[in-house]
Amino acid sequence: MIYKEPASIYEASEEGQYPYIIGSCSCLAGDQFCETQFDQPLQIGQKLHIMDSAGYTMVKLNWFNGLKMPSIYYKRIDGQIELLNEFGYDDFKRTLGK
Repeated sequence: MIYKEPASIYEASEEGQYPYIIGSCSCLAGDQFCETQFDQPLQIGQKLHIMDSAGYTMVKLNWFNGLKMPSIYYKRIDGQIELLNEFGYDDFKRTLGK
């Protein structure tokens, strides 16, 4: 996502009757992703797909806020998805010495 530009949310609707502000729990200044509407009310536990968040997630997220770093995948032209990197507790532990 680009700072101060609204995110694209899969299944959001400009005509929807249920308005929401989409944000994050990572306590960063730009964590209000967008204001949008949906045709149906959102449900607790429902997943939202933010279409343009990879750059934001990889650059802005850090360990101090207790969120797990996202795994990095590559989708090949033939549709095959390959895991390139994932982060775990040992990665977090290594950052404590810095």
